[in-house]
Amino acid sequence: MKVPVILHITCAAMSLAVALPATAKTTGPALQPLHSFRMHLVDTTPRGTASRDIIFIAPDKLRVDLTGSKMVVVAIAKNVWLREPNGSWQKAEYAPGVDPLADVRTTLDISEQLNGPGVHYAGLATLSGSSVKVYEVATPPRRGFVTPSTRIWIGAQDGYPHQVQQRNGTNVFTATYSAWNQPLSVSGP
Repeated sequence: MKVPVILHITCAAMSLAVALPATAKTTGPALQPLHSFRMHLVDTTPRGTASRDIIFIAPDKLRVDLTGSKMVVVAIAKNVWLREPNGSWQKAEYAPGVDPLADVRTTLDISEQLNGPGVHYAGLATLSGSSVKVYEVATPPRRGFVTPSTRIWIGAQDGYPHQVQQRNGTNVFTATYSAWNQPLSVSGP
């Protein structure tokens, strides 16, 4: 079965983030390498709100559970399965040499955003009881497109991403992280 790039749906607006080993600007903490994490992703659009829970284990394991649905995506190395709402599993077919998680790893890279253009350190704040450093990332405007803005909360003490929020017009995507580098597991059907 050919699955339309369901991973793009699952990671939709994720210029949201995995902190791959890198160092943020001098005003920011060194980002700690992440080998695994949980993420709760909420998309708010004029059509409503959707959420999903994601487990990512670097470099090649991903599980996405769509909240309120029995739909699940599991990716392990070059194998991707989709559990339909009726409970049946379908395996995605990819062309030889295609890495189904390549786009996911790229879109989940916070360190690239923090080291890119338009980064502004906004100061210290408290998020869910933790001290965090807040960064705002302004995307350069492109003619004919709504310019998204991104806000990133990095733990002041631990250097892990705690939350990333991207606004693109009336769409808001919020990713909240937990279980950084914990022994998580992802298995296929």
